[in-house]
Amino acid sequence: CLLSHFLVCLFSRLFCLFFSFLCLLLCSPRTNRVPPCQFHGANASCVRCQKAMRVVVTRHEEAKCSGVELDGRVAASFMVYPRKELRDEVARVGVMFGRETAESALQVECIYEPPQRGWRCGVKLEEGRAAEAELEHARALAGALGLKMVGIIISRTPSMMALEYELTASELLLAAHYHELQGTDSLFAIVSGSAATDDEGHEEYHPFELSPQIHELRQRKYFLPHPDFASEALEKQREVDPTTLVNFMKPSPSHTPAPAADESDEEFDDEVLFLKPEAKVQIGPDDVENVESSFLFVPLAIRPYESMLNILSPVENRRSAATKGHLKSLLLEEAPMLDKVSDFHFLLWIAQNLDIETAVNMAQCAAARQWGEEQEGFMFVLNAFAES
Repeated sequence: CLLSHFLVCLFSRLFCLFFSFLCLLLCSPRTNRVPPCQFHGANASCVRCQKAMRVVVTRHEEAKCSGVELDGRVAASFMVYPRKELRDEVARVGVMFGRETAESALQVECIYEPPQRGWRCGVKLEEGRAAEAELEHARALAGALGLKMVGIIISRTPSMMALEYELTASELLLAAHYHELQGTDSLFAIVSGSAATDDEGHEEYHPFELSPQIHELRQRKYFLPHPDFASEALEKQREVDPTTLVNFMKPSPSHTPAPAADESDEEFDDEVLFLKPEAKVQIGPDDVENVESSFLFVPLAIRPYESMLNILSPVENRRSAATKGHLKSLLLEEAPMLDKVSDFHFLLWIAQNLDIETAVNMAQCAAARQWGEEQEGFMFVLNAFAES
């Protein structure tokens, strides 16, 4: 009797466990699992559910941002490096810091240039803890100045002049990455600097706004990894001649004029304009395998603006990096100290080489436009550091 009672209890418990597991397996939510409906056939799907799960891409037509206000001096400081020192051979990207106005416009105060490598049709950002820490320092200083990330700016080489009013897929994904770091609820813009100039010889800049749909698709991980054209181009360049590899962190070996490029060098692959979804998406009545980048941005207006910040120090991550000699020269200048510390690139160099707390405190003084006897202690710290 005891044995039979034990077996009955054992089998009943096993049956309860099996039934519970079966219910959990059937009722638990699954990724990409089609919701059950009365029209499902043998393949656990139906036309109604397939239409509900289909990704429809629509063209972005109405911008939330009313325009970009850009200081020509700040933009020219960014563009002069790829134009003059790099001889228009490679593209370059910068992160714009500024603020939103009450009229939903973006005012750009300064441009941070992250460590990067470039080629004719794009850039590849450096990765690692050092690059991440530098970006965090840049954002901390921007916050102390009352600024935030408002977009990215991209310089264009002559080989990309045909894309004057276009953006490549890699540029869109790079902008989406920075926009998500700042928060997709905020306004964000992409500014492309053309190799062409207007009738007065000034650089032409074309701002754009991202479509919110690109963030939705990225969150769903719907885009396949985009072909890394920059790595391929740099690898080919390394195979041909290692000394020609463009690395912005190394000194320039020479400033000889660049050889004339062949027509084939001036061409670019149309594939850079298309995003690669993991499955077909619907655009209008058609199912397509590639999404043209023009569906995911809209052009913006651009207006002049005068930044509150100065550009007195060498810009970060260029061949001619700032040194303690630059700091000594800056401290010896007769300009007011408030004007000297109102320089984002100077503050970032202090944050990277001295300490972030001192740089943030000076940035707060620059934002408040206050520099008195209480702030003179910074002079002793900077002089001691310059002489060390």
